[in-house]
Amino acid sequence: RHIPELGPQQQFSNELPVVAQPADVGVIISLSFSLWQRHLGLLVGTTLVTILVSVFLGILQMIAFGSLDFPGVFSDVEFGLAFHLLHDVVQLTSFVVQTFFWVGQVQICLKLARNQPAEFVDLFLGADRYFPVLAAALLVMLPVYALDYALMFALSWGNEFGDVDLGILLAYGSLYYLLLIGGVVFFWPWAYLVIDRKASILESYIVAFHVTNGNRWTTVLLALVSALILLAGY
Repeated sequence: RHIPELGPQQQFSNELPVVAQPADVGVIISLSFSLWQRHLGLLVGTTLVTILVSVFLGILQMIAFGSLDFPGVFSDVEFGLAFHLLHDVVQLTSFVVQTFFWVGQVQICLKLARNQPAEFVDLFLGADRYFPVLAAALLVMLPVYALDYALMFALSWGNEFGDVDLGILLAYGSLYYLLLIGGVVFFWPWAYLVIDRKASILESYIVAFHVTNGNRWTTVLLALVSALILLAGY
């Protein structure tokens, strides 16, 4: 099967460690479909492993949350704080575990996209890039968690001593989703740059910002198309 070539390369900056080029959603989907056809067994197998890991972590999460279900032990405020803390601990643990396998998946996909040989065992050979990716992720996640807990304690104090301001909740929710969408559109390649040894932990977000320049609407469109494909799968 013929794999279409990407468009002409466009150098955004002579100092960037990568050559960025305009992307086309149709070409990306065509390339992805072709790679899945040629390497169906490998890609399905690695995907199943990550799904099993997610299911196992989900079971542990339900067990952990069930441990808080003791009526009369916690007040409403204490239960809310305890549940929130446990939720974040479980989510962070899940992220730490799943990131290991995700790094392996990305390395396999990069090899296949470059017509390099890849094997199932590569899923477990991402340890050398795992900790840099984890550190780069925590660089953003920890401040977000800090802000989250600052808001939680402020709301708990308001619930204890007065009415909770609905405007604060709406403002926080709006800001959270704006930052989430902006992070995806402007900085999504950061982890790929770290895994592919194209940028250090601190440089990854700066380089990602420059790489996405000219491709941000393409990113939004590709996200919508991917969501439709996932929905069709259900």
